[in-house]
Amino acid sequence: MARRSLPRSLTLLRILLTFAGGNGHFQPLAVLARIASQRGHSVAFACQSGMTASVRAEGFVAYDTGGTTLLTSSTRVTLLELDSSREDRAVRHTFAGNVARERARALKALCAAWHPDVVVRDEVDFGAAVAAEQLGLPHASVLVIAAGVLVRHSLVADPIVYFTLGTIFNLESGDLFERVLGALADLPVSSVVTVGRELDPSQFGKLPRRIRLERYIPQASVLPRCSLVVSHAGSAEIRSAIADVLASPTYASAAREMRSEIQGLPPVEYGVDLLERLATTREPLHRAEAQA
Repeated sequence: MARRSLPRSLTLLRILLTFAGGNGHFQPLAVLARIASQRGHSVAFACQSGMTASVRAEGFVAYDTGGTTLLTSSTRVTLLELDSSREDRAVRHTFAGNVARERARALKALCAAWHPDVVVRDEVDFGAAVAAEQLGLPHASVLVIAAGVLVRHSLVADPIVYFTLGTIFNLESGDLFERVLGALADLPVSSVVTVGRELDPSQFGKLPRRIRLERYIPQASVLPRCSLVVSHAGSAEIRSAIADVLASPTYASAAREMRSEIQGLPPVEYGVDLLERLATTREPLHRAEAQA
């Protein structure tokens, strides 16, 4: 299916591409980097030291930003038996843990020196996402491995509890927010709580980092990531939650959707169009806009 081109930016961009793994993580990003370079944009890569030579051999600038997950020894090791839980631990505790923290620190320093307009990362470079968010930089993720197999929200993040009283009932809630926040602080989960536009989140004092307190968050952006929704049973919350559950596809329907999506994918150049738009507008690109 043909896709219309997005309006080209008149400003040349500085695009920082980052990946936390090996060559299989680099090559999908390299395709975008070559097209961006042909358009006149400045591109650079940020990777672990074991990949800098490979990146430079392809003609790109490469910066070492840590995260040593590649084997550097030439000694052959014992073949391990298949253990999916071991692979899950590697993603959660290594890529989403130690490696993410190390790369976030290094990438913040690199961004401060190189001044990118947009950050493009592979999906397991969680440190790049953290660094970009902290610096207020627009960022995009490129899927380089079988999506949903290694990186799953349930694997790299704690369960999320969403508490909301909608947009009307907040001023009539007495001390309910304080009681709920106190209970959530004792739970080993991440929480998202909205208090309405009339209340100032700062009045609830210092909260654990795993509790995010906001006046308002669009429900469509938080419901798909939630394990539990607690509300006053307002029509909007109930309708949205039910719709989100009903929208969850079975394996067969998901496979058919994926096949249709692959057949309708635009050319790679369209990905650079989207990056140009992201860097220029600094606004999230919603799925409907990207597929228009």
